[in-house]
Amino acid sequence: MVTDPTQDDRDKYNRLLRYVYVDQTFYNEEMIKEGFAVEYTYKVSYQFQSEFRNVEQSAKSAAKGLWSTDTCGGDITKSTTSRNDTVINSGLSTKTNFPAPSAIPPDPNCPIKGNISSGGKIYHVPDGIYYDKTVIDESAGERWFCNEAEAVAAGWRKSSR
Repeated sequence: MVTDPTQDDRDKYNRLLRYVYVDQTFYNEEMIKEGFAVEYTYKVSYQFQSEFRNVEQSAKSAAKGLWSTDTCGGDITKSTTSRNDTVINSGLSTKTNFPAPSAIPPDPNCPIKGNISSGGKIYHVPDGIYYDKTVIDESAGERWFCNEAEAVAAGWRKSSR
């Protein structure tokens, strides 16, 4: 197991963050390449981000694993079991199909990033120091805003940097 110098030692749930190698196999990449996992960027770019995104795209193109129509066709929020209108699959629970986490606003007129961290609900403006490092994950309650007044009205505070 190998640490990534661009990331913390543990995530917010206190889980170890590691790259796993067994013999000559890089298991993090292998899982994504075979469609058994998805690339995920939590807050900031990481060492193998572009490689993982590339092998994920190849897995999608080849309809492997999660991307196969025999499984969930890439919709990891698709229900195999449903309770009270809540979709449950692979430990994920959501009422809506959300887009993949993104650092790029889906609407260029709404570029403000509403991020949820241990410090609470914080919004980042395009000229802020952490703006480029912030990735919005709508499935985690994060969101995009069109202006600062909208963010404040929704209960978010401006990043101090």
